[in-house]
Amino acid sequence: MNLYLAPMALAISTFSFASALVISENTIGTIAFDRTAEDITVNSGVYYWLVNNYLTNFGGAFNNNGGFFITSVNGLASDVLLTGDSFKNSGTFDLNTLGSQIVSVYNISTTGTFENSGDMYLGVSGGFIVNTPFTVTSGNYWTNTGRMVIEKDSGPAAPVIIGQNVGKNDVHYIANNGAICLYNVVWDQTTNIIGKGCIGVGGGSKLRLRISVDNFSYHISSSQIINLEAPDAQLDLIGLTRDFLASFPTIKVAGFGKGNSIKIDHVFKGYIYNPKTGILKLKFIGPFGLNFDIGKGYDSSKFSKSGGLEGSSVSYNGTPPKSPPAICSCEKVIPEVDALMASTSEHNVVQK
Repeated sequence: MNLYLAPMALAISTFSFASALVISENTIGTIAFDRTAEDITVNSGVYYWLVNNYLTNFGGAFNNNGGFFITSVNGLASDVLLTGDSFKNSGTFDLNTLGSQIVSVYNISTTGTFENSGDMYLGVSGGFIVNTPFTVTSGNYWTNTGRMVIEKDSGPAAPVIIGQNVGKNDVHYIANNGAICLYNVVWDQTTNIIGKGCIGVGGGSKLRLRISVDNFSYHISSSQIINLEAPDAQLDLIGLTRDFLASFPTIKVAGFGKGNSIKIDHVFKGYIYNPKTGILKLKFIGPFGLNFDIGKGYDSSKFSKSGGLEGSSVSYNGTPPKSPPAICSCEKVIPEVDALMASTSEHNVVQK
């Protein structure tokens, strides 16, 4: 089947069985079930847009230098499964089923590498969750230097799985030197996090750092920034022990304020804020403490502590004194369907 279309053409296509698919012109497909093992490349300056497909299952290497869009406008789910040996995005990668009545499942699970240096948006509707909607994992290499926005439109927060499956010397880690932005989702840490990037915790979201759980312990780099964007954003730390407290690094937190919270699964005695260093220290029994670099300019009288059997939390009932760093920008890049349609001037039907 010929998928090399005239410029600005609309292709209503079926299946392709070539060894590799290269999108060199703007291409729009309405494919109910798109299943292929071939490698896929989207060239710079063009897009590949799939509309109302129930399942996109790509088993080959995926390389997007332009635009790759999946949209549902018929109210149904559009599941996506990318399981090739590599995923590379340097353009705009957009999976948008916010208007669907059924929650889609996006599973990017490469056997080799995951690399994002562009803009990624993964958005699902607020319907009932059956399976984990968001999985972004790799076999042996995972890096983000761009921006990844992960969002559930409404309703209960959705789980997110992000990680590396096969680490060197059995050490699993992801390198985040860009921005990972969470909206109405819960990310339970299952891998070490390195890099100098930012994790944005938006409305209705939780980032749960699993320090030591079920004989597994995970690390987060002291240069990684956690940005609490919304009043109901929450940072959880799970599995703290005295051994970990003695050596645990200072955690950088931006946006702390307006009632959002940092929660520990242990009871801490109190807290102290150093206005000269910007360090908020949670105090435990004995000499142990946990440090958060929240920045300077906070009013010590506006901190508050609460807790119960499940642990303690600290919050700040005021506006954060400083804006988050530029790397924490989580502005969503969501192309409008009408705009994509307007960019297409011809309607061609291409069949196998």
